[in-house]
Amino acid sequence: MIKKCLHIPLFYLITLAVLALNSTAYATISGVHGIKYSSSGNVSCKGDLEKLDAGSYFKGSACEISGTGYVPRSGQYKIKVVISAPNLPSVLSTSAYFDATKSLSMQNVTVSGSDVPINYSSTLKIHTCYVMVDDKGSEWALDGGRGCSGYNPIPPTPPKPSCTLNNNSDLSVDLGTVDRALLPTYPDAAASKHMQIPVVCTNDNGTTVSVTMQLSYTPITVSGKEIVKSSANGLGVAIFYNNQTLSPNESESLQLNTGSNNVDLAFQALRDPNVSVGNVPTGSFTASAILTMNVL
Repeated sequence: MIKKCLHIPLFYLITLAVLALNSTAYATISGVHGIKYSSSGNVSCKGDLEKLDAGSYFKGSACEISGTGYVPRSGQYKIKVVISAPNLPSVLSTSAYFDATKSLSMQNVTVSGSDVPINYSSTLKIHTCYVMVDDKGSEWALDGGRGCSGYNPIPPTPPKPSCTLNNNSDLSVDLGTVDRALLPTYPDAAASKHMQIPVVCTNDNGTTVSVTMQLSYTPITVSGKEIVKSSANGLGVAIFYNNQTLSPNESESLQLNTGSNNVDLAFQALRDPNVSVGNVPTGSFTASAILTMNVL
């Protein structure tokens, strides 16, 4: 009798452990529209419908659906129900917040909606699609069913950080009027002209963004330092970051904040000491370089 009492609870506990390991919880989006496709039929919550009669309508707050993948950015989204038939209306739910750092399968979200008539009858099979619509009107299908043709699917991975450099515009630096006889022949960050370069970064997964910064240009060497070759003989422009000249194709690592940042760069016109002052032409000159930032 003692052995039997010990054996049964042990087997029971082992069985419970196995069941717990094999159970899976699915998060849901509740309160989305369904379709009441006939006066006597049930409400459909996705899939194919055999027909729609003249009294069919979108039933508000009727369905609970699930999804996988990640919204492209955190924010407010509405759930749209689309029917794949010509000239049929669609319907939108109220909006709710979705987190881009979490899979849809991990978020329990509730929306709602009112009943909306469809006013269409058909003996053909109808396909439906549930679509997520952000606050800018961009749309992504929650599944890949036949009714979702033409919609981009919800991305399978979370969005990556991104940065915009100088508002996606070219940067012009005016070094003013420089007397060629007074041009320095060695880079000096303390005597350079500083400019703040705006960089705006987005990152739904954190408050910082790691980037590498790199300059590409045609160089000349002045006093052992590589600087940007200009259109004028014997004249170049040094570019500084953290008081150090930036050589071409060498990268600098930066940690930027999510949101607005300013990256300080400095510029200085230099004369090649191997070129005499008289051989440096007067007048305007230009020099160009490409600044690239790569998000890690």
